[in-house]
Amino acid sequence: WGKSGDKYAWWLVAFLLAIVVAQVYIQFQINVWNRVIFDALEQKDGSAVAWQALIFVPLALASIGLAVTIIYARMTTQIHWRKWLTNYLTDRWLENGRYFHLNLMQGDHQNPEYRISEDVRIATEAPVDFTVGVVAAFLSAVTFVGVLWFVGGDLTFDWGGTQITIPGYLVLASVLYAVIA
Repeated sequence: WGKSGDKYAWWLVAFLLAIVVAQVYIQFQINVWNRVIFDALEQKDGSAVAWQALIFVPLALASIGLAVTIIYARMTTQIHWRKWLTNYLTDRWLENGRYFHLNLMQGDHQNPEYRISEDVRIATEAPVDFTVGVVAAFLSAVTFVGVLWFVGGDLTFDWGGTQITIPGYLVLASVLYAVIA
């Protein structure tokens, strides 16, 4: 990812983030679809329900396709990063005869290449999984707050002869609930 890194890594990260954004967007669209179909069911509008049933198929296919793609992109990023880091660490390990110095130290130093391999696996898989999870959670939270702000509207009430308006009161209520919980 740095100066000596591969330029392909940046494309992988951009692709991964784009897939996360697309996945959150499709989940939002499924929630909108859910509202529309239940409104149509409530109004007993058969043609609207049939149309929404047809719309659900591409939404479901897009959601499934994006779920598979995000796993593939995440694993490809992890493998690419792991390969680069393994090569980098192995080169550093072999230069200047560092590997020979283990013979001069006391202790159990058998098979250091396996230790390097396992440490690299842990060092590359966890950050990618964590980053994807945090980005997805952040985008979902922003989307949720936007929907709550739009759906909730304003709360207006009188207090001692003064009319008070709280814009987006559902957002405020959810934040207070989360803090209390």
